[in-house]
Amino acid sequence: MNLITAAQYGDTEELERLLKAGADPNERNERGETALMWAALAGNRSMVRRLLDSGSDPNTRSRSRWALSTGSAGATALALAARQGHVEVLRELVARGANVNARDGVGMTPLMLAADRGHTEAARRLLAAGAQVNAATRVGATALHFAARNGSPEVVIALLEAGADVSAGEPGGFDALKFALCFGHDDIAKILRHAGAEESS
Repeated sequence: MNLITAAQYGDTEELERLLKAGADPNERNERGETALMWAALAGNRSMVRRLLDSGSDPNTRSRSRWALSTGSAGATALALAARQGHVEVLRELVARGANVNARDGVGMTPLMLAADRGHTEAARRLLAAGAQVNAATRVGATALHFAARNGSPEVVIALLEAGADVSAGEPGGFDALKFALCFGHDDIAKILRHAGAEESS
């Protein structure tokens, strides 16, 4: 068993043995996965801390869209923690220098991933750490769009409080309000209208 497999299976004892035997904490497999990525995905804070203490780079990116079942290359440990809503792991990574605005292969940031999954506390932590609230993907989607589309009113409020642009739209004409209305999230539409959003034609 190597370090990545030990992290993947949550085998703390084997991971510790391998590190003490001189295993490279930044070892990568053919998909660019690292032990730290797997530990972050699982929300294993103690393992994340041990790997960081051993020199794991929190800003290493995956190489393949098949890595960790993310669907996109370029994922970091922080992005994985944000996607799963693992707030304590997120805090640990940010404190150790993880880039809160790192983008994956399609331009998704950790904040967008947290918003997409409705993880309010993770989103707030990222914003407090300097996440760019109005960053957009290659097709113009922002964290507010993801939160509005997926029905996360608490995330929408957190993003608006941080200065999210309610008028920002994708090239196809979809803004946050249109996403909320199209997906039947009337409560979010009300919040967005109160923040100044107007229906586009």
